[in-house]
Amino acid sequence: MDSDDLEADAGLDGQSTMDPDLEQAGGVRVGNTMATKEATETVGDAAAAAAMDSDLGLDDGVWAADDVHTAGAATVGVGSTVAAARPSFHDILAEQCAGDEWGVPEQEMEPEVEVHDGEISYVSGKYGLAVKLSESFKERLEKRWDYTVVVKLLGRIVGYHTLCGRLQTLWKPSRPMKVVDLEEDFFLVRLNCEEDYYRALTGGPWIILGHALSVQPWDSTFRPSNGRVSQAVIWARFADFPPCWYNTEVLRASGNLVGGSMRVDANTKEAIGGKYARVAVEVNLTKPLRGIVEFDDMDFKVSYEGLPSVCYGCGSMGAQFGFMSISEEV
Repeated sequence: MDSDDLEADAGLDGQSTMDPDLEQAGGVRVGNTMATKEATETVGDAAAAAAMDSDLGLDDGVWAADDVHTAGAATVGVGSTVAAARPSFHDILAEQCAGDEWGVPEQEMEPEVEVHDGEISYVSGKYGLAVKLSESFKERLEKRWDYTVVVKLLGRIVGYHTLCGRLQTLWKPSRPMKVVDLEEDFFLVRLNCEEDYYRALTGGPWIILGHALSVQPWDSTFRPSNGRVSQAVIWARFADFPPCWYNTEVLRASGNLVGGSMRVDANTKEAIGGKYARVAVEVNLTKPLRGIVEFDDMDFKVSYEGLPSVCYGCGSMGAQFGFMSISEEV
């Protein structure tokens, strides 16, 4: 194909490709499109060629070097963009967070506790420089966590969303609660009123996925890494208990032999089930659990619902669950 054919295809009809006004700037006009050498070099040969091809006989416009540095993209013609720069992960995260480094909408965030002069100080510690908080400041920080409990499912790992759903169903809190996922399969549950708090602590036993849920009061000294499940409200079963003794006070007395009696199972109280008496008791999991009790000169075997690997010879729970070391308690 000769030069005349090229000019005809380009729509030049024999016109010169050099514009006298642009010759000094090193530019070239093709049809109604003007390109400068600087713009071509900035965008790159491939982008420039694609832009010029799209402009030939299609759009009227000017492609100037000043256009290529707009918002990190090369602007070609009118309303066209070539090779727009991808936003960085930092830019995306900053936009999503909208001012909050954890991504929580600002309108949902609690106002921070005000810090007064001298309430945060730097002191010399055993590892060098250390931070010290004033007692009054710590009290104000912890005040918001007054109705918080530590929970752990005994003998089974449970997911965050599963636990949240089950607690909502079991506890039916009157106000919204917050659940915080901790290490070692512990969770903090922050309740918002005294009624919900005491129901969580004393309204059990709470059984999730067939396992007992330990619920303990929280304080700021709790550390999941060395935390131990020290207590739980569970169901104790007294096998072969005479149905004629299914009296509330009698059953409470039997429960007190293995822990602190909390309440009597309704079916037991009404003598609907006669295989065993069932009493909710608060037990100390750091001490051996009793597998047999004496009641009015008779022996009754005791079992516990929802607890993993209880050794009824010594009453200890399995060390693999992190509750106690058998050797420490025997």
